[in-house]
Parts: sequence; C-alpha cells; structure tokens
Amino acid sequence: MRKVILFLVIFSLPSTLWADDLIIGTWVLNVEKSEQPRYPMYQFKELTEIYKDIDSGMMEITQTGVRNDGGAVNRKYTWPKQGGVAEGTAEIVKGYELFVNPGEWYAIMSIGGKQFWYIHKTISKDGKTMYQTFKAVDPNGNPDEAKFVLEKQ
Repeated sequence: MRKVILFLVIFSLPSTLWADDLIIGTWVLNVEKSEQPRYPMYQFKELTEIYKDIDSGMMEITQTGVRNDGGAVNRKYTWPKQGGVAEGTAEIVKGYELFVNPGEWYAIMSIGGKQFWYIHKTISKDGKTMYQTFKAVDPNGNPDEAKFVLEKQ
C-alpha cells in the first residue's frame, strides 16, 4: 500500500508543475478597486498586463497604459517559467519572478541593485481576478504600499 501511495504522490507532482498557469491572458487594472501607491511614477489611470507562455520555457509580460501624470506605460519583460531573472525594455529596472504554483507568483524589482518593489500576485479561484500586493521603498527611502486589482479580459 505504501508503494502505491508513494507512486501516486511522485507521479502527481509533475502535473501540478506543468499545469497551465492561471496568470496567462490579458488583465486590466480596476482603478476603483485598487489602492494606488504614493509614488507618482506607479500611479495609473489605465494599465493592461498581458501574460504569455512563450517558447523555450519562458514567460512574458507586456504592460501598457497611462500613468496619472499622463506619461505612457510601455514595458515588456521575459523570465524563466519556473522563476528567475526578468529581462526587459525598462533597462534600469531588474527583476526576479518566482512561480509558487498555478495562480501565485512573487516578484522583486530593483534599480541600480537596490530593491524597490516586492510584489505578491495571486489569482482568485474562479480565475477572473488578480490581486497584486506591493511593498516598496520610494526613491527617498520612504515605505510605500499598493494593492492592485486586475480583471481578466
């Protein structure tokens, strides 16, 4: 009996690791339900995030939108599907994405080697809502927080 249970446990693990992640798709920020950070560079009037599972075991996010100050948002990052260094269009920003399980990610972003964002991303059980909880330090060293609510399109 132990061998059967061990067999089932071992062979059920890969299916959870290879399952499609709920994050894949297009997500739009619900500004009214979100709590914006104090730092203006990350306050948004509009924000769309498109997550893709791309070739070679990589993930990609494209962010487009408009900040509250009227500035355009147009960024793209790629990283290993199971987690790793994120590389992208915002060259001064470096990131690290960590896959926890389908529908849950952590991300750490830094500028010049100094961490400024810690992000926890979770997807609701129905797969329709993404919650992003941010903990940050602004350029003046002040703590900042935000909670974004994005809805799947």
